[in-house]
Amino acid sequence: MTWEPIETAPKDGTTVLGYFADRKTGVAFDLITWMSAGERSAWHFDGTYHHDPTKPQPTHWMAIPDPPAEA
Repeated sequence: MTWEPIETAPKDGTTVLGYFADRKTGVAFDLITWMSAGERSAWHFDGTYHHDPTKPQPTHWMAIPDPPAEA
């Protein structure tokens, strides 16, 4: 798995791992899901729907890896 530009992320409701290059505080990674709402379509992360472009937005994404196999 590699990081991909956010422009290539799925926009079908699939949750992926997002990277935020511009976050000044907190963790730079979060689970993100694209929410379609016409002109207000935006990424959903931090438990909030972020249609405000002044907020840090994800810059890259990758698929969520499979959990570890049980021994």
